[in-house]
Amino acid sequence: MNAYTTKWPTAVEGSRVSERQRKAARDIIDHVARKHGVSVNDIMGRSRFPKIVAARQEAMRLVHSTGLKLGQVGLIFKRDHSTVLTNIRRAEARINHKEQHNV
Repeated sequence: MNAYTTKWPTAVEGSRVSERQRKAARDIIDHVARKHGVSVNDIMGRSRFPKIVAARQEAMRLVHSTGLKLGQVGLIFKRDHSTVLTNIRRAEARINHKEQHNV
């Protein structure tokens, strides 16, 4: 077992999420956690500290980019699909804001 002390939801394991997509999601979450200096449990948890929220939003955006549907990403993060969509949009807005101000 690696840095994942969080039990992955059984709904994800039993749904139409391929093993490759599940592994990609785990790898992405681990990478984002290390990049932001937070734990995987922080990303998977409910904390509203800005540093953790930004990491969670980035992780959701990247996991969604692997081809998973919003509901599938929601199962992984234990969130509703609409929460996932909101977090993805906020992550993208943060990226666009940084791009506009770094020109």
